[in-house]
Amino acid sequence: MATMNHRLVGLILTFFLLVPGIWAQPISLELSNRIPVHKNGRTLAYAWSGGMNTPQFSDVDLNRDGVPDLVVFHRDEHVFSTYINHGQPNEIGYTYDPSYLSLFDSCECREWALFVDYNGDGREDLFCGRLSGSNFLVYENVPYGTDSLAFELRYDPVLVKSGNNILWLFQVRSDIPAIVDVDYDGDIDVIASTNFFNYFLLHRNRAVEDFGRTDTLVFHTEPGCWGDFVESSTSNDLQVSDSVVCARGDLGGGSGTGGPRHVGSTLLVFDTNGDSLMEILLGDIEYRTGIMAYNAGSMLYADMTSVEMDYPQSDSSAHVSVFPGFYYVDVNNDQVRDLIAAPNIIDDIGRTETVNGVVLYLNAGADNDVDFRFQGRSLIVSDHIDAGFASVPAFFDHNGDGLTDLLVASDGAIYFDGDTTFSERQLLLYENTGSLSAPEFTLVDSNYLNINQISPFIKDPTPAAGDLDGDGDDDLLIGNINGTLLHFINIALPQTPAQYFLASGRYLRDMFGDSIDVGVVSAPELYDIDEDGDLDLFVGNQMGRISYYQNMGTPTQPQFALVTDRWGKIKLSNETGQLFSGLAKPRFADYDGDGDPELLVGEETGLVELYDNLHLALTDSLVKTGDLRGVDFGSLAAPAAAVLDTSGHYTYVVGSRRGGLYLVQMTAPGQDTVVLATDRSQLTTGLRLYPNPTSGQVRLALPEGEPNWHRGHLLVRDPLGKLLWEQAYQGPTPVVDLSALPEGLYLIEVQARAGRALGRVLRQTP
Repeated sequence: MATMNHRLVGLILTFFLLVPGIWAQPISLELSNRIPVHKNGRTLAYAWSGGMNTPQFSDVDLNRDGVPDLVVFHRDEHVFSTYINHGQPNEIGYTYDPSYLSLFDSCECREWALFVDYNGDGREDLFCGRLSGSNFLVYENVPYGTDSLAFELRYDPVLVKSGNNILWLFQVRSDIPAIVDVDYDGDIDVIASTNFFNYFLLHRNRAVEDFGRTDTLVFHTEPGCWGDFVESSTSNDLQVSDSVVCARGDLGGGSGTGGPRHVGSTLLVFDTNGDSLMEILLGDIEYRTGIMAYNAGSMLYADMTSVEMDYPQSDSSAHVSVFPGFYYVDVNNDQVRDLIAAPNIIDDIGRTETVNGVVLYLNAGADNDVDFRFQGRSLIVSDHIDAGFASVPAFFDHNGDGLTDLLVASDGAIYFDGDTTFSERQLLLYENTGSLSAPEFTLVDSNYLNINQISPFIKDPTPAAGDLDGDGDDDLLIGNINGTLLHFINIALPQTPAQYFLASGRYLRDMFGDSIDVGVVSAPELYDIDEDGDLDLFVGNQMGRISYYQNMGTPTQPQFALVTDRWGKIKLSNETGQLFSGLAKPRFADYDGDGDPELLVGEETGLVELYDNLHLALTDSLVKTGDLRGVDFGSLAAPAAAVLDTSGHYTYVVGSRRGGLYLVQMTAPGQDTVVLATDRSQLTTGLRLYPNPTSGQVRLALPEGEPNWHRGHLLVRDPLGKLLWEQAYQGPTPVVDLSALPEGLYLIEVQARAGRALGRVLRQTP
């Protein structure tokens, strides 16, 4: 919050770091689900999992307990969510567990991601698409130890033989392929679209036929169209008559002639009626329901002869707001896979449902003879914080009770009633109904301030709170797409719920009476940067810049004067690397506990950047020192920071494009290893130092089977983190000589391609 005493917080953190016994549990950050959140009388099971707009679902045994867990890939943000399965038979029982997200740090998945065991070892491997080059990748699921795994790149590019040509396996970016053993020969085949035809190609795996093995990928593109059907060029109809003519022969370099170009389909191929023939369920980019084509051919050659529109007609059809994707996973632990449908695209005209968009059908039949029963539109999504699209959190004390509450802005909660979609910008108020030692949040108002009525043209709302008039309560600023700041004054009495009214003139004004305007998409933050007792104003914008307005007035009568529109000379870029399109969202917090504030900047790419040495911001360029826990939050990252309890530690909440929130908290990961807050990956197997204590030399034991840890740099620090020296190392057991140092406790930091870790060692005189 803007009124937080950052130096006091820093002293608290320093105390925890230095007092023996307390320091023995080093402080780091982790994605968390520990703060309870309540809605409509129930506790949300996946409150802090980040939201869902375009989810893609797969079964994966993440913790190697023999039970399939759930991995969700979010196409619109290119990130994963992980859920551990604790359910009993015939029960849906997932627990959100973000500790497994680091498994995918090195995976270049962008448009789609599906998990299928291609090599017959019982572990689901990762197939996914990327934006350019060879856009079809395969990562093998490799075990480590007894309960860990990793995904290692095995095929890039994936090659196919088409006639006399060897080509990259190509998949249209918008689509989802089918990855399945279509001919039951024991190896995995691929059915995929192509830009140049309105039908689908079978890339048959000939590993068994040519080599007598099932653990490899040897694709040959079959001539013509798989299933003898084509998509209509004008609708989502399928042509399955005997008159269907498909192009034959060599595809050459990927070009083709004749027929309309493909426009977009999702594919799910499975046996629906127990005849051992594979049917295909398609979603079309311009339509809301699925189309099932039934196979009357043979195991070797599919022949679709009939079509069921609006599938499944045996129950409520799978209506999805736009471009449905379909996924076949066992969600209720009955050993029979169920059907999930969800949007596969965020379009530009507001048709994609951003809340309650996941449709679930439980399978009351068999795995290969299905009987889908509609269950609703709320699998997982009803149990997390979901503001819709582009969530932006802010902390403030809504009711004056001394507990910090949470405000979440949304750029559009898009609902779908089965026929049309409608959108609402909104503010959601989560009141802190816990205590100073144990915070928890309860949704008390899903239309706080009724901002659609106050300002019907508002877009990209971004809130910030602070006491601008010195009356002891939090006033409110809301940035929006036109670059101005709506100014809400709190007229409530002390220790009572806030009562906001829109200031005269609606917008916050500078000392000359002009509306403050930073161009496009304003993101305000209030903080006393010059420590003169009143709140100064910082405003990020779409260009990735931060404007600084110094408060030249008093704590009760602010007068803002623009000092610079390039504070810290920060240059953010978007996902394609273009400067000045970074959507900067600034916040302040004492991130490292040194008593001085750091700047956190949420950006379009999904990172929250960290900047230190803020006293240099008016004269020099601030230098990025890291990212908030090194996490890619997807896109449109929007942080908020506050001390919520008596620990003195900051808690961070981050919004994103998906409309949900992530929770980042302090934790003590163990006696021997600290995972640094700015790391992108964790050394989960631990860092061992021996002998410990030591009279001089100490040896590090890095994981034998992980070469990315076997080359890098070792940094030696004193207990306060001061760097003493740095040295390069190579191999799994590097040595550090501490004999020249006095007796005491020292930190040994490992920096390697695989990540960072920090161990401690006691230097004693023999």
